[in-house]
Amino acid sequence: TTKGVSGNLGAGELQTAALALEAGIQGGAAGDCEALLTGFSTALSAVLDGIGQLDEGTPPPVDIPAERVDMDTAEVKEFVDRLSGLLRDADMESAEHLGRVRTVFGAEAATTLEALVSKYDFEGALATLTALTKEHGFLSEA
Repeated sequence: TTKGVSGNLGAGELQTAALALEAGIQGGAAGDCEALLTGFSTALSAVLDGIGQLDEGTPPPVDIPAERVDMDTAEVKEFVDRLSGLLRDADMESAEHLGRVRTVFGAEAATTLEALVSKYDFEGALATLTALTKEHGFLSEA
């Protein structure tokens, strides 16, 4: 059932809407069913849109700074080494560190790396990170 599957997916709003629609249909209140069906349809559309973004490889929104920030060289090298290791291992945990790329290398670099990682192109992302590291004067073993 929709309410069961939506619960398994963690789509709580859809699950609640499906449960309410089922109860409305069983209760026989035809006037209420239209409003309940509209609520169900809205919740279903939101879930399908989210699934569609997964198919397109669109990364989830991340709350990250908009601009590059000057950072301590040792701190940057440590960050680059950590991210390089994750990319080398094709580890999706690397996606959790991409927000910091924006503060180190700028928005354009972050967007490029986010796109590569979202497509599971870890080799391309590592090559890009290595080039950025050299371009910005941070020599690393990346």
